Amino acid sequence: IELYGPGSNIDAVLKPGASLISCSLSNDLMSAQSNNPAAALIAEKCTESRLINSTYVAVSELVQCLNTGLNVLKSDDISDSNHQLLIDETLLAVARALSTGQSAQNLSIRRRYLLARRAREYMLERKQSLPSITEICNALHTSDRTLHYAFKEVYGVSPKHCIKAQRLFAAYSDLQTAEPLVKVSDIANHYGFLDMSYFAKDYRKMFGELPSDTLDKPSNRNAGDWGQVFHCS
Repeated sequence: IELYGPGSNIDAVLKPGASLISCSLSNDLMSAQSNNPAAALIAEKCTESRLINSTYVAVSELVQCLNTGLNVLKSDDISDSNHQLLIDETLLAVARALSTGQSAQNLSIRRRYLLARRAREYMLERKQSLPSITEICNALHTSDRTLHYAFKEVYGVSPKHCIKAQRLFAAYSDLQTAEPLVKVSDIANHYGFLDMSYFAKDYRKMFGELPSDTLDKPSNRNAGDWGQVFHCS
C-alpha cells in the first residue's frame, strides 16, 4: 500500500496486467468522522507519503470493500443510513490495512522506497540537463545495482528506461518547435540517440508516429507533462 500525505500527487507505474485502486479521503469527510476511531487512526498514519507492507488478507479485504462501495454508489436510491454504513466499513478496512502493515514495515523496504523517490525527483528537477545513471548514483551516494532494484520495486521499470523515456520526450518537444532547417538527426544526436533506426523505433512506440511526422506537423500542440515518463511501461 502506498500512502500519500495531504496535498500529494499520485504517481505510479503499473506492470502489465496490474491494477491500481485509489482511495481518496477528503478533509471534509475526515472532519465529519472525527469521532470515528478508524478515521483517527488513518489521520495519524497518513501524515506523509510512504510505503506500507500490509498483509495479503488485509489488502484483499480493503480491495473488496472498495469495489463493493463503488457498486453501491452507482445506485441513485442509497439511503443516508446505508451511505454512513459504507463510510464506516471503508474507514475500518483502510485502518485495518494500515494497522496490520505497521509491524511489517522494515528499514530496507523504506530505504528502497525513499531512494527511488529521490532518484525520480532528481531526474525531474534536472530534466533539461538529462542526467546519466552515473550522475544520479553519485548524487545520491548509491550504486547502480541498488538504484536499479529500488526503482524496479517502486515504479516497475528500470531507471535507464525512464532516462531514455525522458530523452525521447525531450526530442519530441524539440521536434514540435524546430526551425525549418533542423533535421531529425540533429535533435536525436543532441539527446544521445546515435542509431537513427533504433531512435525511430522507440520514438514511434512511445508517441505513435515517426520523428519525421512530428517535425512536419504545425508547432501548435502542447509538449505534454514530463511526469508522464513515469507512467510508461
